[in-house]
Amino acid sequence: MDAVISQITTEMKPHHYQFKTVSITHLAEAQDAVGKLVRQGAVSETLSRGWHFYLDGNNNFPEAKTIAVIAMPQSVTRVTFRKQGKEFAANIPPGYFTRADESRAEKILKKVLENNGNRVVKARLALKTLAVHSGLAKYGRDNISYVPGMGSFLRLIAFYTDYPYEEDNWQETGMMKACENCALCREACPTGCISADRFLIHAENCLTYFNESEFDIPKWLQSDWHNSLIGCLRC
Repeated sequence: MDAVISQITTEMKPHHYQFKTVSITHLAEAQDAVGKLVRQGAVSETLSRGWHFYLDGNNNFPEAKTIAVIAMPQSVTRVTFRKQGKEFAANIPPGYFTRADESRAEKILKKVLENNGNRVVKARLALKTLAVHSGLAKYGRDNISYVPGMGSFLRLIAFYTDYPYEEDNWQETGMMKACENCALCREACPTGCISADRFLIHAENCLTYFNESEFDIPKWLQSDWHNSLIGCLRC
């Protein structure tokens, strides 16, 4: 294994972080991961307008040669709060509390690469798609990314670097074999956004989409479908 990559792996191991790298030559594909679906009509324009992150580029770092994507395990957060004298408990799915893990992962990457004379800059890309294209993760039938040893309880982050790592892990996206003959997530989804007739979910019907949006929650959503303070843990 490349000595620099080996050192990064060693530094991340105590925190159970995993990472993969892809060549910067795949940046256009990574940027266009969501845009392609919009053009094909597979994703509604209303939904895609909020997904501006896939348009990011490395204009402020044209010397970048590699994209590194990191997966960090995160558990469900249990919170308790009081309202009108009553105590309530609620779950918050992984991915909503990010600062500590992201900062630690960035420090590790910068420590190794900057000591080697290289730069590191945060990248804003379609992270799930990038993780699957890099071989770090596989898609589930619910379109969530699953990393071995973490499942779906994780947080993703990506960086550009001018370190010329020779191994290019870019590959076609794939679904976990465990999902091929399984319909548990589809049966668990209260809004029916996971279809039997296509792999891409109908994200515009996802409970997470509704309760993360600024507009009022539609009346057709039943109150007992909600299972988290924000987001959804059903699938």
